[in-house]
Amino acid sequence: MAIGLALFFLLGCFTLLFLMRQWLRRQGARPGVQGAFSLVVIFGSLLGVWLSLRLQYPVGPSLRFAGAPLPLVIFQKENERWIDYPHPRPAMALLLMANAALTATALAGPLVLWQALRQRPSAPTP
Repeated sequence: MAIGLALFFLLGCFTLLFLMRQWLRRQGARPGVQGAFSLVVIFGSLLGVWLSLRLQYPVGPSLRFAGAPLPLVIFQKENERWIDYPHPRPAMALLLMANAALTATALAGPLVLWQALRQRPSAPTP
């Protein structure tokens, strides 16, 4: 289940990043915008890895997730003790990559949207 989810997000995010990059090139975006896109993707990937390895957040009084946006480990409170339920290592590696790709895509999207709105021809005023 976790491997399928990670592969789905990896494929979707890489496809979106590829399409965003191609769109920027076809629209003749300035080299500065294309460079900013690359930097945002790199920063987003690093942020996604950091969030995966450092962030823990409560989901309820007896449930916590470690890793974001997709959890790598689930902690459940049983008999006043936190018990961890980690994914297998191959699934964790894929989830880590999916988190990096998902964060990079989420941060790169507004840059591409800004570029699209900036290049849109303005309507003539009467």
